Amino acid sequence: MNNAEQIIESSGVLVETMKKYLYILDAQIERHEAVIGGIQQVVLEEGHSSVLPSGTTINWTERLGSTEKELEIMKELRDKIANS
Repeated sequence: MNNAEQIIESSGVLVETMKKYLYILDAQIERHEAVIGGIQQVVLEEGHSSVLPSGTTINWTERLGSTEKELEIMKELRDKIANS
């Protein structure tokens, strides 16, 4: 196999790998969107924070903000990969 054939084969493998990564990333984005909806519902029902039976306090507003930021980063990454 010459260099050109190796480059073409490697490019094909890279494209397939990126397609798989985009599929996984899309699934993660869907999960994060569902989590955000769940957190928003908890905030409406329980307020901005909750105390678990273990005594741990969860600040839902903080959790919502960090999850939304993660979602934004994932969407930007997906768009950059899809456009490359």
